[in-house]
Amino acid sequence: MKRTLSRTVAVALALTAALALSACKDSSDASDGKSSDKSSSAQTSKSSSPSPTEDPKSAIGAISRYEDYLHAVGNKDTDTMCEIAKPAMDTVGGDCASNFQMMFQLFSADQLNALKTATIDKPQVQEKGVGEVFIPATAVKCDAKFSSDTLGDVTMKYQNDNWFIIDAGNNS
Repeated sequence: MKRTLSRTVAVALALTAALALSACKDSSDASDGKSSDKSSSAQTSKSSSPSPTEDPKSAIGAISRYEDYLHAVGNKDTDTMCEIAKPAMDTVGGDCASNFQMMFQLFSADQLNALKTATIDKPQVQEKGVGEVFIPATAVKCDAKFSSDTLGDVTMKYQNDNWFIIDAGNNS
């Protein structure tokens, strides 16, 4: 029993780290000087949806939902994180919120703060088919440094009228 529990915790930590560490590329590459002024909607337990003029099933809807997830990580909003990452987290077992709480210890305060305004470079996002989008780690922009070998890629899928993280992996 003890071995199974420690394996579940290890798998959960690996998944949560991959999800969150896919978060930022060194923002020194972004020379446009634009800062992101996102609303505080990620601080609530429900994430936002694309605007009424956007097709929620499009890649833009997936990007918006993943940005909500990244902002939730920065705000330590486990309700929103668990909502968006539910399909991926269902594969690891254990309590989603507890698994993500352990993950927060992997980040510095500066890294978490940077995730609050992380954005996605839309041209790097790849539509893999109807209702499935691949977001490489290099598409995530924020004002923090993460080591390149820990950045992960994310696959999102449109299901049950919204976008969800279904897979997160290391890009090495």
